[in-house]
Amino acid sequence: MREGFRTLFKRPLGFVGLYALVLMAWLLLALLPLAGAIIVSATMPLISMGYMLATRSALQGGPVHPGHFFEPLTKASLQARRQMLLLCVLNAAAVTAAFALGDWADGGSFLRLQELAGSSDSNMEQVTELIESSPVATGLLLRMALLALVSVPLWHAPALVYWGGQGAAQALFSSTLAVWRNRGAFLVYGLAWTGAFVGLAFGMALLGVIFGMAGAQQVVGLAAGPIALLFSAAFYVSLLFTFDDSFGPSAHPGDPAAGDGPTIAP
Repeated sequence: MREGFRTLFKRPLGFVGLYALVLMAWLLLALLPLAGAIIVSATMPLISMGYMLATRSALQGGPVHPGHFFEPLTKASLQARRQMLLLCVLNAAAVTAAFALGDWADGGSFLRLQELAGSSDSNMEQVTELIESSPVATGLLLRMALLALVSVPLWHAPALVYWGGQGAAQALFSSTLAVWRNRGAFLVYGLAWTGAFVGLAFGMALLGVIFGMAGAQQVVGLAAGPIALLFSAAFYVSLLFTFDDSFGPSAHPGDPAAGDGPTIAP
Protein backbone atom coordinates (compact mmCIF):
# COMPACT_ATOMS: atom_id res chain seq x y z
CA MET A 1 0.00 0.00 0.00
CA ARG A 2 2.77 2.44 0.94
CA GLU A 3 4.64 1.77 -2.30
CA GLY A 4 1.40 2.16 -4.22
CA PHE A 5 0.71 5.63 -2.82
CA ARG A 6 4.38 6.64 -3.02
CA THR A 7 4.57 5.73 -6.71
CA LEU A 8 1.18 7.25 -7.42
CA PHE A 9 2.44 10.66 -6.33
CA LYS A 10 5.31 10.43 -8.81
CA ARG A 11 2.71 10.72 -11.60
CA PRO A 12 -0.58 11.59 -9.82
CA LEU A 13 -2.37 13.10 -12.82
CA GLY A 14 -1.26 10.27 -15.08
CA PHE A 15 -2.38 7.44 -12.80
CA VAL A 16 -5.66 9.08 -11.78
CA GLY A 17 -6.33 9.95 -15.41
CA LEU A 18 -5.80 6.31 -16.40
CA TYR A 19 -8.32 5.12 -13.82
CA ALA A 20 -10.82 7.82 -14.80
CA LEU A 21 -10.49 6.72 -18.43
CA VAL A 22 -11.02 3.07 -17.49
CA LEU A 23 -14.00 3.93 -15.29
CA MET A 24 -15.61 5.97 -18.06
CA ALA A 25 -15.13 3.12 -20.55
CA TRP A 26 -16.62 0.62 -18.10
CA LEU A 27 -19.64 2.86 -17.46
CA LEU A 28 -20.26 3.19 -21.20
CA LEU A 29 -19.93 -0.57 -21.68
CA ALA A 30 -22.34 -1.16 -18.79
CA LEU A 31 -25.05 0.49 -20.89
CA LEU A 32 -25.04 -2.56 -23.15
CA PRO A 33 -27.63 -5.01 -21.73
CA LEU A 34 -25.59 -8.23 -21.40
CA ALA A 35 -22.50 -7.96 -23.55
CA GLY A 36 -21.30 -4.87 -21.66
CA ALA A 37 -20.78 -6.66 -18.34
CA ILE A 38 -19.02 -9.56 -20.10
CA ILE A 39 -16.67 -7.20 -21.96
CA VAL A 40 -15.87 -5.33 -18.74
CA SER A 41 -14.94 -8.61 -17.06
CA ALA A 42 -12.84 -9.62 -20.05
CA THR A 43 -10.80 -6.40 -19.95
CA MET A 44 -9.74 -6.76 -16.31
CA PRO A 45 -6.54 -8.78 -16.94
CA LEU A 46 -5.47 -6.16 -19.51
CA ILE A 47 -6.24 -3.32 -17.10
CA SER A 48 -4.21 -4.84 -14.26
CA MET A 49 -1.31 -5.63 -16.62
CA GLY A 50 -1.48 -2.14 -18.10
CA TYR A 51 -1.26 -0.59 -14.64
CA MET A 52 1.76 -2.76 -13.83
CA LEU A 53 3.48 -1.53 -16.99
CA ALA A 54 2.56 2.07 -16.17
CA THR A 55 3.90 1.65 -12.63
CA ARG A 56 7.17 0.22 -13.88
CA SER A 57 7.46 3.13 -16.33
CA ALA A 58 6.93 5.66 -13.53
CA LEU A 59 9.55 3.94 -11.36
CA GLN A 60 12.02 4.23 -14.23
CA GLY A 61 11.21 7.92 -14.71
CA GLY A 62 9.10 7.32 -17.80
CA PRO A 63 5.62 8.53 -18.77
CA VAL A 64 2.24 7.11 -17.79
CA HIS A 65 -0.25 6.92 -20.68
CA PRO A 66 -3.22 4.84 -21.95
CA GLY A 67 -0.97 3.01 -24.40
CA HIS A 68 0.20 0.81 -21.52
CA PHE A 69 -3.16 -0.98 -21.63
CA PHE A 70 -2.51 -2.11 -25.20
CA GLU A 71 1.10 -3.22 -24.76
CA PRO A 72 0.16 -6.81 -23.72
CA LEU A 73 -1.50 -7.19 -27.14
CA THR A 74 0.92 -5.18 -29.26
CA LYS A 75 4.41 -5.75 -27.85
CA ALA A 76 4.19 -9.37 -26.73
CA SER A 77 4.84 -12.40 -28.92
CA LEU A 78 1.97 -14.01 -30.80
CA GLN A 79 1.89 -16.88 -28.29
CA ALA A 80 1.78 -14.48 -25.33
CA ARG A 81 -1.04 -12.49 -26.96
CA ARG A 82 -3.07 -15.64 -27.40
CA GLN A 83 -2.52 -16.67 -23.78
CA MET A 84 -3.44 -13.16 -22.57
CA LEU A 85 -6.67 -13.22 -24.59
CA LEU A 86 -7.40 -16.66 -23.14
CA LEU A 87 -7.04 -15.19 -19.64
CA CYS A 88 -9.50 -12.46 -20.63
CA VAL A 89 -12.03 -15.06 -21.80
CA LEU A 90 -11.56 -17.17 -18.67
CA ASN A 91 -12.00 -14.15 -16.41
CA ALA A 92 -15.19 -13.13 -18.20
CA ALA A 93 -16.58 -16.66 -17.93
CA ALA A 94 -15.68 -16.98 -14.23
CA VAL A 95 -17.13 -13.58 -13.27
CA THR A 96 -20.30 -14.24 -15.28
CA ALA A 97 -20.71 -17.60 -13.55
CA ALA A 98 -20.19 -15.98 -10.12
CA PHE A 99 -22.92 -13.42 -10.75
CA ALA A 100 -25.24 -16.06 -12.21
CA LEU A 101 -24.87 -18.17 -9.05
CA GLY A 102 -25.51 -15.05 -6.96
CA ASP A 103 -28.70 -14.35 -8.94
CA TRP A 104 -29.79 -17.95 -8.38
CA ALA A 105 -29.10 -17.71 -4.64
CA ASP A 106 -31.12 -14.53 -4.10
CA GLY A 107 -33.79 -15.23 -6.72
CA GLY A 108 -33.00 -12.05 -8.65
CA SER A 109 -33.53 -9.82 -5.62
CA PHE A 110 -30.21 -8.03 -6.09
CA LEU A 111 -31.13 -7.09 -9.65
CA ARG A 112 -34.46 -5.77 -8.39
CA LEU A 113 -32.60 -3.77 -5.74
CA GLN A 114 -30.42 -2.21 -8.43
CA GLU A 115 -33.50 -1.29 -10.43
CA LEU A 116 -35.06 0.38 -7.39
CA ALA A 117 -31.83 2.26 -6.66
CA GLY A 118 -31.76 3.64 -10.20
CA SER A 119 -35.45 4.47 -10.37
CA SER A 120 -36.76 7.92 -9.52
CA ASP A 121 -40.11 6.41 -8.46
CA SER A 122 -38.67 4.20 -5.73
CA ASN A 123 -38.46 5.08 -2.04
CA MET A 124 -36.65 3.83 1.04
CA GLU A 125 -39.68 1.81 2.18
CA GLN A 126 -39.59 -0.29 -1.00
CA VAL A 127 -35.84 -0.82 -0.67
CA THR A 128 -36.12 -1.77 3.01
CA GLU A 129 -39.00 -4.16 2.33
CA LEU A 130 -37.07 -5.88 -0.44
CA ILE A 131 -33.97 -6.30 1.74
CA GLU A 132 -35.97 -7.68 4.67
CA SER A 133 -38.16 -10.04 2.64
CA SER A 134 -35.55 -11.57 0.32
CA PRO A 135 -32.10 -13.24 0.60
CA VAL A 136 -30.26 -10.27 -0.92
CA ALA A 137 -27.47 -10.49 1.64
CA THR A 138 -26.95 -14.20 0.91
CA GLY A 139 -26.58 -13.59 -2.79
CA LEU A 140 -24.28 -10.63 -2.21
CA LEU A 141 -21.99 -12.58 0.12
CA LEU A 142 -21.91 -15.50 -2.32
CA ARG A 143 -20.89 -13.15 -5.16
CA MET A 144 -18.14 -11.60 -3.04
CA ALA A 145 -16.80 -15.01 -1.98
CA LEU A 146 -16.80 -16.35 -5.54
CA LEU A 147 -15.13 -13.21 -6.92
CA ALA A 148 -12.45 -13.49 -4.24
CA LEU A 149 -11.80 -17.10 -5.29
CA VAL A 150 -11.65 -16.08 -8.94
CA SER A 151 -9.12 -13.33 -8.18
CA VAL A 152 -6.60 -15.80 -6.66
CA PRO A 153 -5.54 -17.64 -9.86
CA LEU A 154 -5.87 -14.46 -11.94
CA TRP A 155 -3.98 -12.13 -9.57
CA HIS A 156 -0.49 -12.68 -11.01
CA ALA A 157 -1.51 -14.55 -14.16
CA PRO A 158 -1.35 -11.61 -16.66
CA ALA A 159 2.17 -10.68 -15.51
CA LEU A 160 3.31 -14.31 -15.61
CA VAL A 161 2.07 -14.60 -19.19
CA TYR A 162 3.53 -11.28 -20.34
CA TRP A 163 6.80 -11.19 -18.40
CA GLY A 164 7.28 -14.84 -17.52
CA GLY A 165 6.37 -16.41 -20.85
CA GLN A 166 4.03 -18.89 -19.19
CA GLY A 167 0.94 -20.38 -20.77
CA ALA A 168 -2.47 -19.48 -19.34
CA ALA A 169 -2.86 -22.75 -17.40
CA GLN A 170 0.65 -22.57 -15.90
CA ALA A 171 0.18 -18.89 -15.03
CA LEU A 172 -3.10 -19.60 -13.24
CA PHE A 173 -1.43 -22.38 -11.25
CA SER A 174 1.64 -20.26 -10.44
CA SER A 175 -0.54 -17.36 -9.31
CA THR A 176 -2.63 -19.61 -7.08
CA LEU A 177 0.50 -21.11 -5.53
CA ALA A 178 2.08 -17.69 -4.96
CA VAL A 179 -1.04 -16.25 -3.31
CA TRP A 180 -1.42 -19.35 -1.12
CA ARG A 181 2.20 -19.27 0.03
CA ASN A 182 1.83 -15.58 0.88
CA ARG A 183 -1.72 -15.86 2.21
CA GLY A 184 -0.91 -14.06 5.47
CA ALA A 185 0.54 -11.07 3.64
CA PHE A 186 -2.35 -10.99 1.17
CA LEU A 187 -4.83 -11.14 4.05
CA VAL A 188 -3.19 -8.09 5.61
CA TYR A 189 -3.08 -6.41 2.19
CA GLY A 190 -6.78 -7.06 1.58
CA LEU A 191 -7.85 -5.97 5.05
CA ALA A 192 -5.72 -2.82 4.78
CA TRP A 193 -7.31 -1.77 1.50
CA THR A 194 -10.79 -2.65 2.76
CA GLY A 195 -10.17 -0.55 5.86
CA ALA A 196 -8.87 2.32 3.73
CA PHE A 197 -11.97 2.41 1.52
CA VAL A 198 -14.37 1.96 4.44
CA GLY A 199 -12.53 4.70 6.35
CA LEU A 200 -12.70 6.95 3.28
CA ALA A 201 -16.46 6.41 2.97
CA PHE A 202 -16.98 7.04 6.69
CA GLY A 203 -14.79 10.15 6.59
CA MET A 204 -16.66 11.57 3.60
CA ALA A 205 -20.01 10.89 5.29
CA LEU A 206 -18.82 12.60 8.49
CA LEU A 207 -17.54 15.61 6.58
CA GLY A 208 -20.84 15.72 4.71
CA VAL A 209 -22.70 16.05 8.00
CA ILE A 210 -20.30 18.72 9.30
CA PHE A 211 -20.31 20.79 6.13
CA GLY A 212 -24.06 20.20 5.74
CA MET A 213 -24.65 21.90 9.07
CA ALA A 214 -22.67 24.86 7.70
CA GLY A 215 -24.64 24.85 4.47
CA ALA A 216 -21.64 23.85 2.34
CA GLN A 217 -22.29 20.16 1.70
CA GLN A 218 -21.52 20.59 -2.02
CA VAL A 219 -17.85 21.07 -1.08
CA VAL A 220 -17.66 17.48 0.16
CA GLY A 221 -19.43 16.24 -2.96
CA LEU A 222 -16.86 17.94 -5.17
CA ALA A 223 -13.96 16.50 -3.17
CA ALA A 224 -15.30 12.95 -2.80
CA GLY A 225 -14.95 12.03 -6.48
CA PRO A 226 -11.27 12.95 -6.92
CA ILE A 227 -10.30 11.37 -3.59
CA ALA A 228 -12.07 8.11 -4.50
CA LEU A 229 -10.28 8.11 -7.86
CA LEU A 230 -6.98 8.69 -6.05
CA PHE A 231 -7.48 5.70 -3.73
CA SER A 232 -8.66 3.44 -6.57
CA ALA A 233 -5.67 4.38 -8.72
CA ALA A 234 -3.31 3.73 -5.78
CA PHE A 235 -4.76 0.23 -5.43
CA TYR A 236 -4.00 -0.58 -9.07
CA VAL A 237 -0.52 0.95 -8.76
CA SER A 238 0.16 -1.34 -5.78
CA LEU A 239 -0.42 -4.47 -7.92
CA LEU A 240 3.13 -4.41 -9.27
CA PHE A 241 4.56 -4.51 -5.76
CA THR A 242 2.52 -7.60 -4.84
CA PHE A 243 4.04 -9.26 -7.90
CA ASP A 244 7.56 -8.11 -7.02
CA ASP A 245 7.22 -9.31 -3.44
CA SER A 246 6.04 -12.71 -4.68
CA PHE A 247 8.46 -13.32 -7.55
CA GLY A 248 11.18 -10.67 -7.10
CA PRO A 249 11.77 -7.37 -8.94
CA SER A 250 14.04 -9.23 -11.39
CA ALA A 251 10.92 -10.94 -12.76
CA HIS A 252 10.44 -8.07 -15.23
CA PRO A 253 13.89 -6.73 -16.20
CA GLY A 254 13.21 -6.31 -19.91
CA ASP A 255 10.69 -6.09 -22.71
CA PRO A 256 9.27 -9.52 -23.61
CA ALA A 257 9.00 -8.31 -27.19
CA ALA A 258 12.81 -8.25 -27.30
CA GLY A 259 12.99 -11.79 -25.97
CA ASP A 260 15.04 -10.94 -22.88
CA GLY A 261 12.39 -11.49 -20.24
CA PRO A 262 12.86 -14.33 -17.74
CA THR A 263 10.96 -17.57 -17.59
CA ILE A 264 9.42 -17.77 -14.13
CA ALA A 265 9.10 -21.24 -12.69
CA PRO A 266 5.94 -22.07 -10.70
